Amino acid sequence: MNRRDDNYYDDRLQDIKLSSERNKDVLQKFHHGDPNLTNLLVDMRREGDSDDESDDEDEIIFTTDYELGTDDLGWLGFDIGRSEHLIKLNLFDLPYHPAELHNEQMDALTRGISRNRSIVGTYN
Repeated sequence: MNRRDDNYYDDRLQDIKLSSERNKDVLQKFHHGDPNLTNLLVDMRREGDSDDESDDEDEIIFTTDYELGTDDLGWLGFDIGRSEHLIKLNLFDLPYHPAELHNEQMDALTRGISRNRSIVGTYN
């Protein structure tokens, strides 16, 4: 398996295809350096099981089913790694099985989180 690095995502910025318009909006905010994107909930429950609203009015929701084969989490990891404004990251319903945590998307997400320097709190 080839590891997707920043060059992979840099080269494909114009061709982003995501599972939902909401995720596209979130990533566009990241790409444009939106200073209001400080609190993010990443909801990994199966499609249809996720909530559309957060109890925290400042929290922006990014919902994805990592088993669908989309690259939403890879793009999110790329953008989280570059974000200078994200302070709080809430990861909801992370997969439990170790094999599910080791794929290109999850690797890109965890690399982006580890590269980020603005996050002061992660929750799950």
